[in-house]
Amino acid sequence: MDGGGAGADLVRPSGSVLAVDASSNTVTATIPVGNDARDVALSLDGRFVYVANYNDSTVTVIRASTNTVIGTIAVGHPPIAISVA
Repeated sequence: MDGGGAGADLVRPSGSVLAVDASSNTVTATIPVGNDARDVALSLDGRFVYVANYNDSTVTVIRASTNTVIGTIAVGHPPIAISVA
């Protein structure tokens, strides 16, 4: 998901995000996230991906360059969507 034609797609309800190489339309990684992931947002600099996990009331933070989870943030209420400003 490190820019350059990469993207992400949610796999509901499995609790994972797929990293997709848009130029070849192939899955490059399956990244485990929280329960019932609802939305994905990319940081403005493209370094991080944020995933809203509804049933866990968390946001998973993924380092885009390595497709690895670097943290989980408890948000208190089930997030339905996420955006980065």
